[in-house]
Amino acid sequence: MKSRFIILLLVLILFSSCSSFDQIEQYKTSNDTMTINLNQVCFNEKYGIKLQFDSIINDSRCPIGALCLWEGNAQIQFSLISKNKKHDKFYLNTHSAFTQDTIIHGIDYKLVNLLPHQKLGNTTNPQLHLAVVVATKQ
Repeated sequence: MKSRFIILLLVLILFSSCSSFDQIEQYKTSNDTMTINLNQVCFNEKYGIKLQFDSIINDSRCPIGALCLWEGNAQIQFSLISKNKKHDKFYLNTHSAFTQDTIIHGIDYKLVNLLPHQKLGNTTNPQLHLAVVVATKQ
């Protein structure tokens, strides 16, 4: 039952996620929540920004089904274009002991989740990863 819920959630996220950079003008979002596939760009119409999920620097999160001493952390690299200016790459983390958000030009970018969460004994194709980022005006 739980695996069906996760699959349904992933399918819904995929349909609401942003398109690749080549198709950026065909899909826009005005929501605060952006769901971005690895190596793809999301154009947020509300804030006039383009956010790209560049790479997963590391993912040491405890796999589902494993017994771990701590929950682990995933660090993600992003690129941002706002006000027609490309900014330096920045990094956000899933664990609260590390940087989970950053403010650039008055907009706070907070990493909410990295999906899917790896299961014990299974490896996830990196191209199937989705970063969930919330952008809010400060």
